[in-house]
Amino acid sequence: MSKREDIARLRAARPRDRFVRLSMIAFALLLIGVWFTGEFAMTSFDWDRRMANCQRFFGKVLPFPVQQAVDASFSEKLSLGSNWFSEQWQLHGAEAFRYTLGLSVVAIVLAGLASFASLPLASRQLATASPYLPHPPRGSRWRALGWSVCRRVVRFLLILARSIPEYMIAFFLVVALGFNAWPAVLALAIHNTGILGRLGSELIDNQATSGPAEQRSLGATRLQIYAFSAVPNAFSRFLLFFFYRWETCVRDATVLGMLGIPTFGYYLLEARAKDHLDEMLFFVLLGSIAVLLGDLVSIVLRWRLRGNA
Repeated sequence: MSKREDIARLRAARPRDRFVRLSMIAFALLLIGVWFTGEFAMTSFDWDRRMANCQRFFGKVLPFPVQQAVDASFSEKLSLGSNWFSEQWQLHGAEAFRYTLGLSVVAIVLAGLASFASLPLASRQLATASPYLPHPPRGSRWRALGWSVCRRVVRFLLILARSIPEYMIAFFLVVALGFNAWPAVLALAIHNTGILGRLGSELIDNQATSGPAEQRSLGATRLQIYAFSAVPNAFSRFLLFFFYRWETCVRDATVLGMLGIPTFGYYLLEARAKDHLDEMLFFVLLGSIAVLLGDLVSIVLRWRLRGNA
């Protein structure tokens, strides 16, 4: 059989889902309709003014001393730029970096601990009257009903926590706690608890049940199965979600600088008010560096876990 025939055979055997096809067609029609009915007309786009704005923008994001040294050589501009970066780091950069990292780390650690505590109550495999038993003994209907209600309540609370934006939670908490770091920390922790709790419970529910079922039949308790089987098996993937959410915490902590906390967002707003685009770019780059550091730590930890597995 030739390669062309193999391709034709695979194409003929591919799965066909009419709902998916109709959804794609509907999305394409919606995109076309929005393009022609919305304000996306390119004819009214003033290209000359847009290009002038772009040139102005790229000129103002350069460090201010470099903007002033028009006739300086490249080496002189490089020296001026490095000196300016050093001054900005000493002036506000180090403080913003420390506060942003500290706020995001405390928030994600609290979220991780809270989500681990919620997993046994949110998992469909664990939050039952007789988890992992193929033939559960006849017990009280009230016991089964109690576990069912508990699971549904916890899952609803996780949905509620992740459905409310962090900044809305922070504004509510400011009323009770005042303008300090804790409204931002708790807002990020509450929102990410909902996300990590949902993802973690799905990881546990999608695991193979043969191992926990055997442990259960040998007399292991619900807590022992969770602590010594479910969590270790899902920990590597949970760590991936954990660090991904930590990266979002860094970005969200930047936004929550509007509460007066000296994070990247606070100094970004300050630079925006003064129309100092070079300082804005400086704090954006610091935020990117913080996220890259977190991603590097995540890669190293997961590599070590895979190596020890």
